[in-house]
Amino acid sequence: MLFNIFSVLEKIGLNAQKRAIHVQFSNELLNHQVFLQRIEGQHQLNGGLMAELICLSTNAQIALKQFIGVQVAVDQVTDSGQLFRTTGMMQICKNRYFENF
Repeated sequence: MLFNIFSVLEKIGLNAQKRAIHVQFSNELLNHQVFLQRIEGQHQLNGGLMAELICLSTNAQIALKQFIGVQVAVDQVTDSGQLFRTTGMMQICKNRYFENF
């Protein structure tokens, strides 16, 4: 049985509600299986934004093609407590499966 990623993380003390970064996908199935760990990116004038999202999941069997073309919204909490939203479309998806940490 697959677990909801948020319930698993909550059991070990990581509450998604208190995080400074959140991700939402236009594919609703991914929202309950994928947890954003880190974002790295570069924003350039007249060049747009290029970002890499590092995510965790309890489901190692998610087909990568489910991510391609999906709209993504990343919400970051600023130092003043406001949300700063960045949106885009998933173009490349890679699986970095680590069996042993």
